[in-house]
Amino acid sequence: MDHPAGDSPSETATISLTFASDIPGNIHRILGVPLESIPRTHVYIKDSDGIVSNTITEDGTFEVTLSRAYLKTITPDVRSKEAEGIVYNQVAMQVLLTPKYEPLQFWFKSGVSDYVRIQLERESPLWPTRLYGGDYKAGWRSTGYFLKWVEEGDGSPKPWTIREMLMAAADSSRAEKPSPILELIIGSPTSNPDEVWQRLWDTYQLSVLENTKGMKVTTHRPRPSEPFMILIDEGGSDALLRAVPDPLHFLVEAYISINSLLYPSSSYHSRKVRQVTLVLSPTSNGVAETENDVITFAMKYINDISKSHDDAWLAREIKGVLLHEMVHVQQYSGTKDLAPGGLIEGIADYCRLRSGWAAAHWSQGPGGKWDSGYQVTGYFLDWLEKERGCTEFVAKCNEALRENSWDEKWCETETGSSWEKLWDEYQAAMKPTGTSAANRVIPTHT
Repeated sequence: MDHPAGDSPSETATISLTFASDIPGNIHRILGVPLESIPRTHVYIKDSDGIVSNTITEDGTFEVTLSRAYLKTITPDVRSKEAEGIVYNQVAMQVLLTPKYEPLQFWFKSGVSDYVRIQLERESPLWPTRLYGGDYKAGWRSTGYFLKWVEEGDGSPKPWTIREMLMAAADSSRAEKPSPILELIIGSPTSNPDEVWQRLWDTYQLSVLENTKGMKVTTHRPRPSEPFMILIDEGGSDALLRAVPDPLHFLVEAYISINSLLYPSSSYHSRKVRQVTLVLSPTSNGVAETENDVITFAMKYINDISKSHDDAWLAREIKGVLLHEMVHVQQYSGTKDLAPGGLIEGIADYCRLRSGWAAAHWSQGPGGKWDSGYQVTGYFLDWLEKERGCTEFVAKCNEALRENSWDEKWCETETGSSWEKLWDEYQAAMKPTGTSAANRVIPTHT
């Protein structure tokens, strides 16, 4: 591999890097891929957006371009390590995207690419330290740590499992493909590889929780039709737990309420949620956010508002925020082209409103747009169903996003009117009293 370890020849060098390892040799050693399948690689530093980009030149050279702006955000003592890790990821992924590895799914390929980084201790200093939550198909670092655990961490090490899977996928004459290798891991036959991966992931998540230090971990095992709930208390949560002593129990109640709104009959297809993790974080900013079925609640927000409100008021706000975030776990947002963020947030606040947990600061009134989001859109959706006669409008909209990309014309097909025309009707029905709802939007999360 050639790595100029500096800027492209046309630019002034301001950052230099030193790569201390044999990148092609290490990828070959860890993954078992033939050395000749690893492309000749050049690494450049340029003024560019994002973190990294790549291209293949006419002579087959794989060019990796690192963003100068991004590298400047990394402290000099770990900058070369981060850059080297990114290059490992890029080169490994390029190898796995070749036709011979086509049988492997993208989540596995991306996970293997970061698995290489992890095995060689080239993890990014910007990666979060939390390993819990999410899904084995999340790909990249989440899957990378999981694959490392599959080989090393369950008490019965299975070295070279990932290497064997890659070799099986690449060998067209080999009878045992990746699925039978999974059977060797669990020690029994399977006709459902996804089920095997999920069982391994569940065991992995429990092992992560068992090794969590300095945090209080609580679990809730509901009925089979409900997701497994995990609470991870990282500290600073006294005010929240005083107002809502059992937030996991409330999340189960929220799950049931949301299901009744988004999936009111068997003609709708609810999203399968196996596990939800609630993190009470003393360091997070904003209010709350949800990603990969992990809800992170900022204790700074709760502690600040607890100074001026009693526990009853606080409990209502906490439960409203939790229900809003739980909607993001259960709802659909579209396939390739996602629905507008304002609609997604509006559906969450519609569910909060319909479930009886509207926030004290909310106000319904004129102003804004149909996709302004949060309570503005939430009240609009509620009006469509209650006053405009659009029965199960939100449930139908959510169902349309299950297997389809966002299509703004869906509304006109469903109701005979566009989103904008319906919004105009709604605005005409609003009396201009009080403060405009649009001027009082307070996001549930940032």
